[in-house]
Amino acid sequence: MAKRSTKSSPPWKDGDPITVATLEWCLDRLAYAMHRAPQGGEVYLPIFERLESELASLKPKEAMLERARVRAARFMQEHSIKK
Repeated sequence: MAKRSTKSSPPWKDGDPITVATLEWCLDRLAYAMHRAPQGGEVYLPIFERLESELASLKPKEAMLERARVRAARFMQEHSIKK
């Protein structure tokens, strides 16, 4: 059996949380499926819309979490706190 390309393999494992990377990967694959489907894949538009909506709400949350991590790391360094 042929090995799947790592480029097309999903960037997550079962049970992992949904991330921006996960949603981006899904949108890319769905857009390709839509491109290849009859009538431009119009039937997939609700799924595409939902994924874009989820992505739009997740990006700010991930950015905020990253800012909190940076602050925590800086605080820990300034106060000689080890992980």
